[in-house]
Amino acid sequence: MSSFENLRIVDNFYQTSLFFPMPTVIISTLCEDGSTSLGPYSLVQPYYVAGKDYYAMLLSCRNSSNTAQNILRNGKCALNFIDDKPSSFKEAVKLS
Repeated sequence: MSSFENLRIVDNFYQTSLFFPMPTVIISTLCEDGSTSLGPYSLVQPYYVAGKDYYAMLLSCRNSSNTAQNILRNGKCALNFIDDKPSSFKEAVKLS
């Protein structure tokens, strides 16, 4: 018997599959017109690439999202980690 649970994939799969503690970040990117776009993400974690001398962050998002499109166009973003106070999460939810 497997210790894994079968999960039904639904529209809000990522939200229903959350685990705690999960880091929450506000990712800021630049839009084509030069304005800043902010998006809250929980599916971001450190990721080793080619050994311990190189680091990366793994981001799971839709390729059509503003965040993904801005990163693909500019190749840059800023990760702003937020604390775990309920008031911070309340503000992050307003951005999504």
